[in-house]
Amino acid sequence: MEEVLTKPLDEQKAQEVLKKYAAIEENKDHEDEETTDSLDSTIKVIDLELPKKHLGYSEEVARDMLKMFMESLDESKTDIEGAYQKSDLESLRFHTHKLHGGALYCGVPRVKEAAKKLEIALDAKRKVDCITQLYMQLLEEMKKLTIEYKKFQ
Repeated sequence: MEEVLTKPLDEQKAQEVLKKYAAIEENKDHEDEETTDSLDSTIKVIDLELPKKHLGYSEEVARDMLKMFMESLDESKTDIEGAYQKSDLESLRFHTHKLHGGALYCGVPRVKEAAKKLEIALDAKRKVDCITQLYMQLLEEMKKLTIEYKKFQ
């Protein structure tokens, strides 16, 4: 999904996007398998062309947004790890959603996708094994982003 809804939300636009992308699968086990598939290896860790293209950012604004996102990444990781370790799925969903929302604007598509997958699994109350696998995948993508960002600067 490459749609972005800005706040304040337009109810009609939100309904159109939801209808376009909402798909209800009957087989939960099959959904878990699909959900936990690894991310497409062709997706870049950092891609500033995405916010430039989809949000109309200049190069400078895209870089500034990425910098701000990276400045908050350690705190997000700590919040997500803490919620997971406490088995607080509501808090885990909140912090994952927050990370996912920030990632939409920053050109970090792998973290965005990993957070999105975990958020969807939490919303759908998937099995613990599925949640754990997606949580680990998100942490791995955050680690890759941190490494890539050091090279990127």
